[in-house]
Amino acid sequence: MNRANITLIERQEPGVRSVQEIVNLLALSGQDFLERLRERVRIQDYVEKLHRHAVTFSLSYGDSAAGFAAVYMNDPHHRTTFLSHIGVAESARGTGVASTLMKYIIDDVSERGFSEIRLEVHKLNTKARRLYAKLGFSLFEDSSPAVRGALFFPGNEDQTNLHSLSSHIT
Repeated sequence: MNRANITLIERQEPGVRSVQEIVNLLALSGQDFLERLRERVRIQDYVEKLHRHAVTFSLSYGDSAAGFAAVYMNDPHHRTTFLSHIGVAESARGTGVASTLMKYIIDDVSERGFSEIRLEVHKLNTKARRLYAKLGFSLFEDSSPAVRGALFFPGNEDQTNLHSLSSHIT
């Protein structure tokens, strides 16, 4: 597979993508992901929340959907966004889909005037942690299974949010 086959399918505002389409795109992440998600949340509630509040992004690889991400961009007061989900189809892993999708999201969030992207990733997800670090995210660990991360955009004068992020995990 070659990275030249990666194309952005679409960016959708909250409420545009159907609930069923979000379910199908989440399924790209694989059965293991869905099982872990079921342990933490009721999937129907999560999907409905994404439908109502998240900006969604999808990428294709050739003719097939290969990546999906959901970002909450509903905190304009603090200019903070939250990456709720990013997933890549098993058949497209290692092809640059996640990196391409994240770079597109970073550009999109920055262009819309937000000053940071926050995220959480499981401690054992080393590939995702490496990707986030490579993209410039600061990652913070504590005793929970999640690692928290934040990416501040150049020119961001309000670094106080970094303190609030790190104080949540001490």
